[in-house]
Amino acid sequence: MQEIVLVKSGQDGLSVRVAYKGKITYQFRYHWGGKSERVDKVGIATGVTAVKP
Repeated sequence: MQEIVLVKSGQDGLSVRVAYKGKITYQFRYHWGGKSERVDKVGIATGVTAVKP
């Protein structure tokens, strides 16, 4: 598993996770039937390099 350096969430359930090695993963969270659900890997982008602060 890659080290996650950034997680940003919107108010409509979409979030993005950026790994140190540049992998960007989009996730979607929602409620259905009174339960919280999450769809991992709605989309993946690669080729972006994170800069160490």
